[in-house]
Amino acid sequence: MSRANLIVRENVEELLSTNLEDEIKKLIRKHNSKIHFVPLKYRVLGGFLQSLNIRFGNLLESIVSDVISENTELIVLDESGKKNVSLEFKNDIENRIGRYLTECQQTHPEGLNFTKFFSSLVEYQISQESNNYYNKSTDVDVFLKNPENETYYYIEVKYNDDHDTGKYENINRKFIRTAAGLYRLIHQSTGKDSRFKPLLYYFNDTTKFVCHYLKDGEDVLRGGQLLEYFGITNFTYKDLRQEFENSSVNLEEYFDKVTERIFKIVSNVKNVPDLLDFM
Repeated sequence: MSRANLIVRENVEELLSTNLEDEIKKLIRKHNSKIHFVPLKYRVLGGFLQSLNIRFGNLLESIVSDVISENTELIVLDESGKKNVSLEFKNDIENRIGRYLTECQQTHPEGLNFTKFFSSLVEYQISQESNNYYNKSTDVDVFLKNPENETYYYIEVKYNDDHDTGKYENINRKFIRTAAGLYRLIHQSTGKDSRFKPLLYYFNDTTKFVCHYLKDGEDVLRGGQLLEYFGITNFTYKDLRQEFENSSVNLEEYFDKVTERIFKIVSNVKNVPDLLDFM
């Protein structure tokens, strides 16, 4: 069995390890009181699939972390994969990021030099120019360190580049802000400037927008570019895609049974409404 197969299979198995009965009951309670033209059993099934789709994003973060840490000298840091990590920001940082995004959109449609902008942003973050800071909790997808050359990597992981314009801008805004917050965290911990590379990664290699804020292939990576960037040759992006396709075939019977189970539980509730009180 290939390592690509194990990484995908182990993460998918963990994703599906939730208590199915409890989740179905929660979804029935949620949807039973709502007025809707779609039958309850289909709304419950849709809610279950939607929750899996949301958690699939977390699964991709784990896979990216596993793929890199197991095939390079990089180590996974404590903040990696954590939700609500408290980071410190200068009061004016949102305005600075906003001005950069606006300038990219309006006056430099071909894009600005993100590396240059980010360098000035983190200098401001750690400078003594102003000590007015605020704390903000944020998700940190993948946070890694090369212990040999003291280089840090922050990777924001997205499944697909298919967001609308407003959401797309917010993704880039959050990515830049989180990267600046992590740089300050590193500086506070080490007391010195460190090599730091933020990367925005889309698992699928499709492109909806030409990115004005970041440079494709350098700050934004898609599909197999991530493996190439970190020099991973043990397996390919094509291998990972194939393992996901294999999983979808192997899990067809599982999802058929889940659907049957959801329909049966909903049917019991509809026939005996008071049953909800005991669920």
